[in-house]
Amino acid sequence: MTTPSTRADVVIRVYGPGQVPPLIDADLVDKVPEGARTERLMGLCELAVRPPWQGRGLGAWLHSALLRAINPRWSSLLALPDNKRGQGLYARLGYRYAGPYRNTSDGPEFDLLLLEVRPESAG
Repeated sequence: MTTPSTRADVVIRVYGPGQVPPLIDADLVDKVPEGARTERLMGLCELAVRPPWQGRGLGAWLHSALLRAINPRWSSLLALPDNKRGQGLYARLGYRYAGPYRNTSDGPEFDLLLLEVRPESAG
């Protein structure tokens, strides 16, 4: 499922169950906390704010609104290792590095980031 925003300056994309490839790296599975594998998990695939609107807290606000609406116990996302600005935002939001992730054995490498959602982090 893809859900675009009606606003021209913000894009939100959410994917439904079964659309995210499974972990193919056994070593990475061992690094993922059991709760992230067994409890309610939100896979955040894409949340973007257009450049003229960046730096105003909109990304953090949208992230918080998604957490409140979906009410997961965990959230995961894939980030490009060299995306320093995005990595900084994810760290401020509480995401922690779990390990390298590839969608396919010969695909590009991403950082798998995980967030254990607590009630205060969704508000």
